[in-house]
Order: sequence, then structure tokens, then C-alpha cells
Amino acid sequence: MESKLLSLLSLQDKEGNWPVVEGRDKELVQFCHGAPGFICSLLAIRPHFPTLHQKIDAAITPGRRITWEKGLLTKEPNFCHGISGNALALDARQRDHFLSFATPERIEQGIKDGTFEKSKDPYGTLWGEASRAWIWMEVWDGEEGRLPLYSDV
Repeated sequence: MESKLLSLLSLQDKEGNWPVVEGRDKELVQFCHGAPGFICSLLAIRPHFPTLHQKIDAAITPGRRITWEKGLLTKEPNFCHGISGNALALDARQRDHFLSFATPERIEQGIKDGTFEKSKDPYGTLWGEASRAWIWMEVWDGEEGRLPLYSDV
């Protein structure tokens, strides 16, 4: 297992992101495609790889940096393709900044002014209100990076 994890860590580019598909250079920074999902995954498995803590931490730092720099997305805030999921990859201060855009008032205003693209599945577990509710619950409970249908068990 350690060799597979090391192989995945080696795919991180110099900016801190991971490719959507190995060998392709895509600059998507969202949970499903890029650094935020890797960071949340690394945070979840880190306790199980004590000999790799240093390498995992060395990957998390630039991954968080690119998430902070490029992770404020235009899709309506959600878990999979939005800033809400990206927020869980960040430290508390940065996470709170991202989540400040995911309040009902900010989302409504963002949809009206064109800052956000309206979700095609506003009530879905991954792309809608349910995902935001889960993420807010995680933050209020003080959890770090547990994601619905992914690392919540």
C-alpha cells in the first residue's frame, strides 16, 4: 500500500495540484478533480501511514496553497464541484473564508449577479443543498475533511 501511495504522491505537479487523468495536464481544482480531493483523502489516511507522515504533509502544504489560490469556483457552492468541498481541504481560517461564500444569502446573491452558476441538481447529495448542510455540520462539529459518501464512515 505504501508504494501505491508514494506513486500517487509523485503525480503532484510543481504547483501542488494532481492531474484529473494521469499524464494529462488539467488545472481543475475541485474535490473530484485535483488537489482538494487528494488533500481530504490524505488527511483521512494519514494516521494509517505513520512512516509517510513527512511525505504526506509535504504534499498537503502545496495542495492547500493551490486550493486557496484557485479553488474559489463559480459553480454554486457544493461538495463535489464547488467551494464548499474545497473548503474542507483548507486550514480553519481559509476554510471559514471559503464557507463565507456558501451561506444562503451569498449564494442567492451570487446566482442573481452571475458570480455563481446555478446548480442543475440543487437538492442532490453532491451538488446541492444537502452537501452544503453536511459540510456546515462537519465544520460546526469541528471535524476535518469528512465528506458525505466518501469518508464519512
